[in-house]
Amino acid sequence: MVSKKIKPREKILSRGVETLSDSELIMVFLESGNRYYHVSKTARSFVKRLKPKLLDCSVEDLTDVPGVGKSKALSFVAIRELLFRYWKRKFLGGNTFIRTSEDAANYLNDLKYLKQEHLVALFLDTHLQLIDKRTITIGTIAENVVHPREIFAPAIELRAYKIILAHNHPSGFSVPSDADIKETIRLMKVGNILGIPIIDHIILSRQGWVSILDVLTEEREN
Repeated sequence: MVSKKIKPREKILSRGVETLSDSELIMVFLESGNRYYHVSKTARSFVKRLKPKLLDCSVEDLTDVPGVGKSKALSFVAIRELLFRYWKRKFLGGNTFIRTSEDAANYLNDLKYLKQEHLVALFLDTHLQLIDKRTITIGTIAENVVHPREIFAPAIELRAYKIILAHNHPSGFSVPSDADIKETIRLMKVGNILGIPIIDHIILSRQGWVSILDVLTEEREN
């Protein structure tokens, strides 16, 4: 007599979640397929394509997998972010210190892989401990001039002491444009007036990262 294959959800209940393969775990997450792709086929494709970059894949990467819609892709990145936050709280004691631009670049490493430009602000307390990370805008800075209130309103709300800005260059080049530098100088002036200084603005790409503060310092020295 041929034994009936146990479905992933039943397998969790009878044998434990740790007994599931990667593709079976994805099947549980996806719940069902569609008229063109069975859930098992979608799950196998999901693992094959995304396993090497599962921690960094974007919504666009996820929806490139046949059978994965935008709704499921958004659910996946939301769950991943939640788990990442709890992991940091558990293993880092909930305390993240951003003492240097390199610390900021390491903390925001996932920005490198986004296909759209994201401007992010890190709000720090007097001990340079991270209070919060917020996405300020999505889109090219040259096309979307950032209003200071988008950065400084949350800074005041959070009682932040200092701010580090960061954005990604999907092109793969980390060199700041003239618009990047001009916008940084403008926002730094506002921060100095308000007493909440922007201590750096870093640019990240797959190539690496660059500190605009270092660029400005080098220009002054030359």
